[in-house]
Amino acid sequence: MKEIPGSKTLGLIARHKEVLATTTHDINFPVTVERGKGIYVWDADGNKFIDCFTQVSIADIGHCHPKVVEAVKQQADKLMACIGTDVYNSSQVEAAEKLARITHNSFPERDWRVYFCSSGGEANNAAIKLLIDRRPQRKKFISFLGAFHGRFGYALDVASSKSLHKRDFPKALDVIHLPYPDCRHCAYEKKPEDCAQLCIRFIEQEYLGRFCDPDEINGVIIEPIQGEGGFVVPSLLAIHDLHRLCQKYDWALVADEVQTGLGRTGKMFAIEHFAAIPDIICLAKKLGSGVPIGAIVFPRDWDFSRAGRHSTTFGGGPLGWAAAKATLEVLEEEKLIKRAAENGAYFIEKLKGIKNHFIGDVRGMGLMVGVEFVDESGGPNPASRNAVLQECVEQGILPLAAGHAQRNPIIRFLPPLIVTKDDIDKIVAKFEKALAKATKAPS
Repeated sequence: MKEIPGSKTLGLIARHKEVLATTTHDINFPVTVERGKGIYVWDADGNKFIDCFTQVSIADIGHCHPKVVEAVKQQADKLMACIGTDVYNSSQVEAAEKLARITHNSFPERDWRVYFCSSGGEANNAAIKLLIDRRPQRKKFISFLGAFHGRFGYALDVASSKSLHKRDFPKALDVIHLPYPDCRHCAYEKKPEDCAQLCIRFIEQEYLGRFCDPDEINGVIIEPIQGEGGFVVPSLLAIHDLHRLCQKYDWALVADEVQTGLGRTGKMFAIEHFAAIPDIICLAKKLGSGVPIGAIVFPRDWDFSRAGRHSTTFGGGPLGWAAAKATLEVLEEEKLIKRAAENGAYFIEKLKGIKNHFIGDVRGMGLMVGVEFVDESGGPNPASRNAVLQECVEQGILPLAAGHAQRNPIIRFLPPLIVTKDDIDKIVAKFEKALAKATKAPS
């Protein structure tokens, strides 16, 4: 490989900083991506990398999958501009039918309806607005510490077009933030063998009746596996018990599957691992294989009460709908969900076999895998995590950081679902070299 980062990459980064806003670029990750194919991407200097985070689970079926590329090309030749919330369009209907069928296959208890948007943040925002529109008297929501659900929500506060858009929607959402069921870093300092799901029991036994009544709560939004929060895999019983609590008190259960959904964890939806049936599923990222599109899937009888209560200009648009339908077809035709389950188990086992005293934990489901870094005392070690991440780039693999620096710093692996066991062997070998060089551990 050429020098990393190379002169063209450094030049592009400098130009970027001159004209683009400060967002989430990590100084430990000076990477450009100019071209992609399958599991590989190339930088501005021509260096080739295995994309081990698929641009945060966007290119889950691989970069530039020929079926998706062809679907987008055909759609672009036919129609690119269409506001699917004001006029009707066959591509939109076909994508929604496909997504509703897939959801019904996983959860046949209900008939499902689809709302398309353009991102995960929009999807979660739409889910909350749908619940408030349905039951405006229930103004509270439960969420979990460490959760990431997007960066949207203030646009409504500065708008003043129609009262219909705002009526009953609070300016500031009343949210109860509770500890996520994280057995490795238990907020209650319990061990899995004796916790009896205290994190869920606390909601009913300690919070309800003291801070609010059950009928004030509209819904619970949860990532079945926390993504940005550190790839935290919750207790199976905890999520199952949370579902039962929602049923008992008539709370909606919203599954944020933006990062976990559509096969990533070895099932179509990650919440399927927990024997829980969600009321709303939020999707985005991988849904369009790189073309911006998000969606919520919800029960047919939960639709918005009136036309105009919620809407969007793009809603994915014709290119997004075409890409989404093709992506969902590829997932089924190439049996990528089964491959994610099998190869994910292989990947986790290979990573667990690495001997390095800075690795505190390897965890995940399917091909959603996190490696947590600790220091000599077992505490969080973001410095070693960052050093290893930089060295991974040098070795030609691109995982990504996540987690909280003072709690659970991890390197996350989200390789494309098309990855093979041979590919995984290469990734693990390069990761071991990066570990050895960055932490001075024996290889």
